[in-house]
Amino acid sequence: MRIVRRLKKGGIFIETLILLAGFGLIAEAFMTGTATYKLVNAGQIADGTVTGTAEYGFAFDTQFTPEGDNSIVFEQYDFSPHHQIGEHVPVIYDMADPAHALVNRFGALWFKTMVVGLSGFLIFMLGLRMRAARSL
Repeated sequence: MRIVRRLKKGGIFIETLILLAGFGLIAEAFMTGTATYKLVNAGQIADGTVTGTAEYGFAFDTQFTPEGDNSIVFEQYDFSPHHQIGEHVPVIYDMADPAHALVNRFGALWFKTMVVGLSGFLIFMLGLRMRAARSL
């Protein structure tokens, strides 16, 4: 009897952790999406150049020069794994903080938001399903 009670208590704890993890990822996706939306609507456009690619293909380094500033290099993730070194890409950046920059393409702009949001949704739904199965 004690073992069953301990498993039920542990199950509630695990379910709660899974639900909180899912909710946290959804909240992170919302904040990332909001920041991207603001950048898209108020950012400055510049020309960038791909300076390096990762082995697995979904990340690449981009270099650009904001108006009146030094050159900046940042790592970008994208759904498209086919970037070539030397390729010119459009960059959008925040005038107040030029280090906050993204490649101005749909996949690059929304990659993190979509991956984190979908992961959070699936984890949250798993927690709900576990809770529903336990209560039956």
